[in-house]
Amino acid sequence: MPTDFKIGVIFFMTRIKAYCRQTGFTLLEILIPITIISVIIIALYSAFALSKKAVDAVDNSLIRLQEARNMIDVLKRELESSFFYSDKSYSVFKITNRDIYDRQIAGITFTAFTHLLPGVCKISYTVEGNRTDKTNGGHKSGLRTPEEDFGQQRLALIKRITSAYSDNDKTEGVELMEDVESFTIEAKYADMWVKTWDSEMINNIPAEVKISISVNIGNEKKRITVSDTAKLRIGKAI
Repeated sequence: MPTDFKIGVIFFMTRIKAYCRQTGFTLLEILIPITIISVIIIALYSAFALSKKAVDAVDNSLIRLQEARNMIDVLKRELESSFFYSDKSYSVFKITNRDIYDRQIAGITFTAFTHLLPGVCKISYTVEGNRTDKTNGGHKSGLRTPEEDFGQQRLALIKRITSAYSDNDKTEGVELMEDVESFTIEAKYADMWVKTWDSEMINNIPAEVKISISVNIGNEKKRITVSDTAKLRIGKAI
């Protein structure tokens, strides 16, 4: 075999090996980028999960806040259409107040006009709780008053509407808000704000009623309070 041919073959094989070394990857070279990419993906997923959790928490907080504002607005408009006439046995305006487990719990019953029922209606707002019945496998036994819920921590705001001419006081209530921390109603009497009112005794309705509700929002259970004042108009000078 000529010397020039041998030199050519050796040169060709050398170039082939060099090319293979340039285009191929060792196992270590493959594992290193895979590891780096895995770390980046895990970091991105963790950041996405935390961001989604934060967004969900904000959404839930806004929903709770909006629920409280809507409830206050509806109650305010109903109070502004309420009335009381001493010669009408069906008319009523009564505010009660109690302190249950260091919580201010109010209740109100009044006659008013509403689009939900024709004619004059009797509307009531009360705070009740869901008690866990230990004799029933730990399941909730239904809505009960705060006095019946000894040790109970979860309270709900309940609304009932009946005809003002009906004597049925056992109307099924509608839950407006749950996990209520406090619900207060104050009526303006002269220059003072009082927490109870009975029109059968006072023979009149207050000029103004202040409504406040406190709820916990977010995972940290931050308490917020939404308040507003209703100015009762029916039977009042404008």
